[in-house]
Amino acid sequence: MGKIKKIVIFLCRIYFHTVFKLKLKLNKRKWVYVFDIDNTIAHTWPSFLDNYKSERDRYLKLSIFVNMRRLVMKVYNKRRTRKVIFLTARNYLQYFTTYKWLKSNSFPLSFFDLILTHNAQEKVKLLKRFGEKGYNIVFVDDMTYNHETGEMKYYTNSIKELRESKVHYFGNISINKFNNSKY
Repeated sequence: MGKIKKIVIFLCRIYFHTVFKLKLKLNKRKWVYVFDIDNTIAHTWPSFLDNYKSERDRYLKLSIFVNMRRLVMKVYNKRRTRKVIFLTARNYLQYFTTYKWLKSNSFPLSFFDLILTHNAQEKVKLLKRFGEKGYNIVFVDDMTYNHETGEMKYYTNSIKELRESKVHYFGNISINKFNNSKY
């Protein structure tokens, strides 16, 4: 990895960690609901099997899980006691594309309600750190990868860390039950 790319990743990481920290501090008394996007709210994995002009184009055309959208909107409707943050592991250059996709699906988010991380493990570190500080965090994330090969895999260590932390974690089984319900 080139030196400039490492610096850019480092600066992006500092920026997003700082924004996440501020979002939590400003909502100390509220429950903070943190939603992943890929394969949690967006039906992402089938998009890897299709040909797109660009990564941007692929992200903008992702379908949404209707029941998960309803759940997120239900949390938004309780804004006095709850805050919604989207936390997803994506290329930092896809921030504006991701934001545009969320807006196109009518999520009433502000510019600072979307946090990108370099990878799934970084999400877990962030959440655990603030969960240990007493913040009320509900985290919804399938914590899976490799769907496009036909063999879905879990971030097993990350899931274990979340379950042993003070973060209220809802994973793939809960998400699938919810998406398949008549909500």
